[in-house]
Amino acid sequence: MRTITPIFLCALAACTSTVKGPGDTSLTLMRPADQSMRRGETNEVSIMIQRENFTKAVPVSFSGLPGGVKIIEKDREIPSGDAMRTFNLYADNDAKLVSNHEVLVTVEGPGGTKVTEIFRLSVKAKP
Repeated sequence: MRTITPIFLCALAACTSTVKGPGDTSLTLMRPADQSMRRGETNEVSIMIQRENFTKAVPVSFSGLPGGVKIIEKDREIPSGDAMRTFNLYADNDAKLVSNHEVLVTVEGPGGTKVTEIFRLSVKAKP
């Protein structure tokens, strides 16, 4: 029960991380939903942010993707004025099979400030 409670509370509170930038700027990243997909499939992951006192586009990077899984989009930023962007994950037919693999999502704000959140990715064999 104790291991479930923090996860449950995190889900209710929409876990976030915030970084303060130059001046009164700040950037908040909401924890993306965990993902589960099969080899050969495409899956969507939504990245949500909140900007304070700046409007520029926010670069997004993903690290720790398992072998054979990639982000389809070449342009990896949340445009100025938007608070969310959906990215497409693709698992090759020979992607590494993983369960609850941690993937890092990092967004960058003014002055090179960065904030990171983790989501878990499971890749399963085709049925």
